[in-house]
Amino acid sequence: MAVVIDTALKLVFDEILKLVVTQTMQSDKIKTQLKRLETTLKRIEPIFFEGRRLSKVLDRPEEETTMFIFHLEKGKELVVNCSRIKFWNVFQKIVYSNKLIRLNNELLWFFQIELEGNMMSTSMRSLIGIYDLSAKLDKVLSAVTTHALANRHLCRVPRLPEHIVGFNVHLQELKRRLLNYDTEVLVVSGPGGCGKTTLAKMLCHDNEIKVFGENILYVTVSRQSSFKIIINNIFEHYGKNHCEFQTDEEARNQLENLINGMGPNNMLLVLDDVWAESESIIQDLMFQTPGYKVLVTSRFLFPRFTSTYVLGLLNDEDARTLLCNFAFPCDGIRNVTDDLVNKVEIV
Repeated sequence: MAVVIDTALKLVFDEILKLVVTQTMQSDKIKTQLKRLETTLKRIEPIFFEGRRLSKVLDRPEEETTMFIFHLEKGKELVVNCSRIKFWNVFQKIVYSNKLIRLNNELLWFFQIELEGNMMSTSMRSLIGIYDLSAKLDKVLSAVTTHALANRHLCRVPRLPEHIVGFNVHLQELKRRLLNYDTEVLVVSGPGGCGKTTLAKMLCHDNEIKVFGENILYVTVSRQSSFKIIINNIFEHYGKNHCEFQTDEEARNQLENLINGMGPNNMLLVLDDVWAESESIIQDLMFQTPGYKVLVTSRFLFPRFTSTYVLGLLNDEDARTLLCNFAFPCDGIRNVTDDLVNKVEIV
């Protein structure tokens, strides 16, 4: 059974890599995502097969590999569909570019969370005979950890996107609320894709927010983020590397000491894309320090924090302008007829 699974795994791995490499005639946007997918596959392949060898020694169940094959098969089908996109179909290029991003994230998530966690759990229950494998296991775990660290978001504020439409009124209101003396935590809530992250970036780059000086920290809080990792990233932002916190409470105390030690400087901490289950992270990052503010973006509402700005979707006019900017970057908005815009919207 294991030989059959290994053969199927190797076959689907080779097929999807071959498909990704041959898709060189796609648009720049899709080509970029295919290149990232190719890099991910090439990096995880040797580590994953080494993990398979260890799994056999430890008598691991085959469900992990079967699930991974499922992700690869789904990816192979997606890449095939990308090859069928017509050169003029801008809408499908955008849709499939986003699908490739999700596929890449799913592979990384499975590899970092499911595989690593399950193997570590089994290793703890199988101490007998593990010593002769410890060197290779350390190599596998080190590679996975290095890969995870390479994908962490830095605390620097990201650049603004090229085309921003319809956010000026929202920006002014958000600044007014954030700079209010009584506001400690401000939550920007709205559905996915409505521009919460873009609005947060605009705020951080705004001249009136420069009162926070160099102390504007930007952290993306994913579902897998932990409190100690976030604190460690903040310390690394200030050049304090290799911090080891035994507990969340210790990490919180050290961060509070760091903030208080900055003297009169203010700090703005942006927590982007916070999920409902991470609400406690927001609470733990609140400190009674003058000038310290926390801005949160989330598709969820947090009733515990009273200051919430609900961001809606763009109106029709702004949405059409944004569509023209992305779909017809060379022609410009003025040279695009309404009839052509309607055709793109229908597709």
